[in-house]
Order: sequence, then C-alpha cells, then structure tokens
Amino acid sequence: MAKILSGRGYILGLTARRIALLAEVQNELPERSYIKRLDIAEPVEAMQLLTGLIEEMQGTDIVVVCSAVCFYNPEINWQSEYDTVTTNVAGVTAMLNVAFNYFRQHGGGHIVGISSFKALRGGSKSPAYNASKAFLSNYLEGLRFNAQKNQLNISVTDIRPGLVNTSMSLNKNSLFVVSVETAAMQMCKAIESKKRVAYIPMRYWLIAFLMQKMPFGLYRRL
Repeated sequence: MAKILSGRGYILGLTARRIALLAEVQNELPERSYIKRLDIAEPVEAMQLLTGLIEEMQGTDIVVVCSAVCFYNPEINWQSEYDTVTTNVAGVTAMLNVAFNYFRQHGGGHIVGISSFKALRGGSKSPAYNASKAFLSNYLEGLRFNAQKNQLNISVTDIRPGLVNTSMSLNKNSLFVVSVETAAMQMCKAIESKKRVAYIPMRYWLIAFLMQKMPFGLYRRL
C-alpha cells in the first residue's frame, strides 16, 4: 500500500515495530516519507509516538491503522488470547483515538481501519482474533456515527480483507486467497473512494452476506 500511495504522490508516515524493515520500504518509495518505530502493544507510549510523528510531518489527512496479531489457538491458551486483545483491541483503539481527536481539532480527515471478514462470526481456532476484528468494525462504525452526529468532517473506512497471502495466512493454497499486490491495490482504491465498508477482494461481500445469514449449525459444520 505504501508503494502504491507513494507512487501517486502521497507523503507517508510509516510505523511498525521493526525499524529495519521500515527503512527498507522507505528506500523504495519515490516520494518523501517518514518512519518511526512504534509498538501498539504499549498503547500509551504508542499514542505519544504517533502524535509526535504527525507533528513531525506537519499534519496529516489520512490515518490508516493496519496492525494485528493472530494465533492458532484451539486450546484457548490465555497468553495468546491476552496478546491478541492487547494488540488488536487496546493498541488499535489507541491509534484510532489519536487520529479521531487530531482530525476533530484540525477540521477533518479520513480514518481507515483494516478489519477482517472474520469480524462477522466467531472462530473456534482463533476466537480472540475474530472477536477483536468484530470490536474494530463496531468501533469504526461508532466513530463514523459520532462524527456525523457532531457534524465533524471526518470520514471513516472499514476495510475487511478476506484471505490474503501473507505470513498470517494458514491456508495459502485456497482458491479464496489473493495476492498481497491485488489486496493492496483494492485497499488503496477503497481509501481514495472513501468507502464506508469495503471487502477485499470485492467478491468477499457475497461470502460475508452468506456468513451473516447462515444458521449456527451450518456455520459450525463448515
């Protein structure tokens, strides 16, 4: 996504835990960019660092929050559940809070959260992950509602990817898995169109519809 947006003239601020990998990405970007090491598993410090990055950039128009951990955890190990909630709920909420309050104070902007189609139903193999994504989608809707109710010029986009071929994918050979390049291109299109909700790839809207309508007994068997 960074490469695509930089190629379209965006000035980017990039954060992650692994600063060396960020530097590698930065070296491939045609436009000016900023990088900062930030770990959202430490929410209070991360909020300060994100605020500092925005100040260093002299402002921003869009904040994209794309952070999550996922553990294969059918045994419901507590540490895995705790780490998932710490990052995917507390950490992500902290970043969205910084973005929302910044845009409220500076006349508006665009918030983008990368959720998942798994937000729609529970999952037996990684229950905390599905639940954390349900929280994120619900929270994004709440921010959108708050902005509209208070007549704030803040757009909110909830991007819900399906299966993307990354290191988090458990089944890389499924017909439903798409490449990182395809997913990134469609995500950028959804951002620039200011979609309220976007499924990536787009055919996942049908899967999402069927998942929501499916009786629990059938969903359990599948």
